[in-house]
Amino acid sequence: MRAESTGRESTVGGAPSWNPFEALVKGIQVARSQPIVVGLFVTLGAIYGLEKVISDGPIENLFLAGSWLVGTVLIATAVLGITHRYAAVARYGGPTGLEPHLRALVWLIPMFLSLNILIIIGMTLIVAVPYVFASITGQHVFQLVGVPIAIYCLLRISLAYPAVTIGRQNPVQALVYSWRSAKGQLGRLFVLVMAASAIRAVEELNGFQFGTNVTHAAFIGAIGIAYGFVYLAFAHAYLETADPPRWTDSGEPARTDRR
Repeated sequence: MRAESTGRESTVGGAPSWNPFEALVKGIQVARSQPIVVGLFVTLGAIYGLEKVISDGPIENLFLAGSWLVGTVLIATAVLGITHRYAAVARYGGPTGLEPHLRALVWLIPMFLSLNILIIIGMTLIVAVPYVFASITGQHVFQLVGVPIAIYCLLRISLAYPAVTIGRQNPVQALVYSWRSAKGQLGRLFVLVMAASAIRAVEELNGFQFGTNVTHAAFIGAIGIAYGFVYLAFAHAYLETADPPRWTDSGEPARTDRR
């Protein structure tokens, strides 16, 4: 398929050729071309910051705290899902209004949460089984096996989220697609995963107090915005491996890439 018809770059050794740093820059370009994305990122940052203020305060109502946590997860899921779709719109065209993307959340949120559950269970088993085996046999070297295997698997499934949001695949299809498509791109995907991990490491600084609760919440809010740009970079990586989405009259991308 010609590059001008898909928007993809040239390939090297049969794998899409893209630069992870360019992918991060393209995330910024998406935000510039689609102003609604900036608003979504600010919303994500505000949710992160408010969650920090609430979690630092006295928890007198467990129901309220639990409800806020669930709400934070749902809003973050919605924001990331919509921004992935806007990455596809910025590259190939499509609905720029917010309404069709909001309608898609009815399907996207349960698919996102189901995918998260599958990944958490899988990663837990990959890391835990060697530890259990080591405790049974007394060979503690087996404890070191789970971590590199988990990292490798995480790289192979790192395209699953945009496969759900842009390709409209169910969680199992998205994991299979990502596992196949990530082959030959692990080094570049590793850079993006490390970028997300670096943001996570900075987020861990929330154990230290930076001035007032307000300034500390602003710090955590900035972390939330940074996460958004990294997830846009993963959307760009997915678009390098996938066929251009074909938007239906209802503003939905046709379900594709079920290889």
